[in-house]
Amino acid sequence: MFTYLFEAKSIQSYLFRSGKLKDVISASERLDRLIDNHPTSVLAHVIEQCGLESDLLVPPSTQHDEQIHFVRCKGGAFYAWCHSKAPLLQLRSLWTLTVQQLFPGLTFCDALCEDASLQNALQLGHVALAAARNLPRPHYPLSTAPCVASPRTGLAAVPLSTAARREIAPQANESEQHIDLDTELHRQCYRFLRLRDSLLLQKFSTNIDLPADLQFPLDTSAFYNAHTEQTEDADLRDLALIHIDGNGLGKQLRALRKALENQPDDVFSTAFRQFSDALAKATELAAAEATLWLYQTQLKKASVTYLAMRPLVLGGDDITLLCRADLALGYATRFCRAFRKYSAEQLKGLHTRYLKGSADLLPYLTASGGILYHKANHPFMLCHHLVEGLCSEAKTVTKATPTVLPASLSFYRISKALAEDIRVLRGQSQQWLWKGKPLQGALPGYLITDNEDQFNSSLAGPSLIELERMRQFLSQKVKSNAPLPLSINKFRQMATELSRDNSDEAMRIYDRALSQLTPTQRIEWDKHLVSLMPAAQHAEPNWFWSQTDDMGETRYHSWIVDLLVYEHFMPEQEGCQ
Repeated sequence: MFTYLFEAKSIQSYLFRSGKLKDVISASERLDRLIDNHPTSVLAHVIEQCGLESDLLVPPSTQHDEQIHFVRCKGGAFYAWCHSKAPLLQLRSLWTLTVQQLFPGLTFCDALCEDASLQNALQLGHVALAAARNLPRPHYPLSTAPCVASPRTGLAAVPLSTAARREIAPQANESEQHIDLDTELHRQCYRFLRLRDSLLLQKFSTNIDLPADLQFPLDTSAFYNAHTEQTEDADLRDLALIHIDGNGLGKQLRALRKALENQPDDVFSTAFRQFSDALAKATELAAAEATLWLYQTQLKKASVTYLAMRPLVLGGDDITLLCRADLALGYATRFCRAFRKYSAEQLKGLHTRYLKGSADLLPYLTASGGILYHKANHPFMLCHHLVEGLCSEAKTVTKATPTVLPASLSFYRISKALAEDIRVLRGQSQQWLWKGKPLQGALPGYLITDNEDQFNSSLAGPSLIELERMRQFLSQKVKSNAPLPLSINKFRQMATELSRDNSDEAMRIYDRALSQLTPTQRIEWDKHLVSLMPAAQHAEPNWFWSQTDDMGETRYHSWIVDLLVYEHFMPEQEGCQ
């Protein structure tokens, strides 16, 4: 038994390399066509050119040893197996050549292994892939000292084709005339790929009815229709980069592998292929449901020419997209809820047939993610590192409740700071001193729950619903239409004083506002405070609390920055319900 495994690596870094949205869009469209069980994918064309038989598109009518079978073919990776070595060698030769010609700067690794059983051959392949990651291939053309370099990427510049030259403005400076080979290929394909009705966009609108003339934005100015513009200056509009990744996938795969360890190779291959396809289908349906909500929300105000989001990646159990800032949290929340629902539906057959005896295995998958709010003119090059860091923070909140594995989201608003690590940014902009100890003004993430009351929840962390209820409480009006004494504006003043290292004044602002609440309002406010504090905290409800970390150091935590960011970007009429 022979297996051939291929994985594209550092896809997010590759997408955002040039820092221009036009190139990001084109790169995402091209990469989406690389590996898929669709007739237009590059993989399907390579197999056709090789004259090989496979089950990539449809199961073959007859079986023989020269046929190639796929265990996985989604999300920038595929795992293939065959009884004969020659077809896989032929596929590997033409496939790696094709990838290096179409995506010369893309990092990838592959492995060809052999064993008596398919399961053992796949395990050997994964070990070989891990070893291949430590031996990266050089990317051509090499950027040596005599070469002219692309100012945006530092890679060797290449001559511009006619198609790529059309995408450069006539008034562009000389640096725009020098671009690397990957960017040159992206700009060649910018118009040739019909980006408004491409396959990637169709994945975000599966089984939903959208107008035929509805367009996806191709530049930052199109995310806001004329009637919703925040400002006359297009550079000051806010966007959000969303990255959401599935939870519990490894546990599901390990349980499935264990359940199939004594099954024939064809049964093992079919089951894992069904799992891969079901997961991709659940992701597409969840993305489509969130997209429909976004369109309907836009439609409430006026007619819609451009949908306020732009898909970048949809593969396996993760998505990445750009979205209008005030709709990003609503989109991400609805995607996570829909993903849990559709994953349960799509995986039901596999669970019933193979995983029924796994008592500790959940019958669904969840997803956690990060949202990075930024200006439209903020460099995209560093954004993807930050949003992946936010996603990792959200997953730590999810893992704190392993029996339920709830979805969660983490968010951050960036202005002009430049850093590749979200922890560094939080330390620079959201951390102050309180009684000589660090006070972190934002939490690592918020759980996504249904619309039930969460005050007595058994979950290990606060939820977005609780943050929304706190916002509603602080935004209410009292007699003579006056704001509540303890309003969001008071917390904005407190954050300003904290940033000035004036913690005593911040506490005085809070205490004065708190003393003006009625007894009934005070009881309700304490409930909101308790709902956002850790369950293990037994201290009096407050807007901050202390915790001891693994090193024995005492740190203070609060949600004050999250509340201000949430209030700024969440539309008044929507909330998070």
